[in-house]
Amino acid sequence: QLNAIEGDMLYLSDARRWLGGLRSVHALAAAPHSKGPDKILVSKDLVKEGELVIGRNHRVELLM
Repeated sequence: QLNAIEGDMLYLSDARRWLGGLRSVHALAAAPHSKGPDKILVSKDLVKEGELVIGRNHRVELLM
């Protein structure tokens, strides 16, 4: 669990560490949603900006 609150800075990246952050993006945490505490919803714009691959595993880190 991240224990993030609305407005916290998050770092989303492809779980394959050898990519060195090439497929990653910074985002602000939004208000909680009803999909469950283990789900993070990411907008299409962030997926495109970070060149994230849908269906792959991703890491999410709480920066601040």
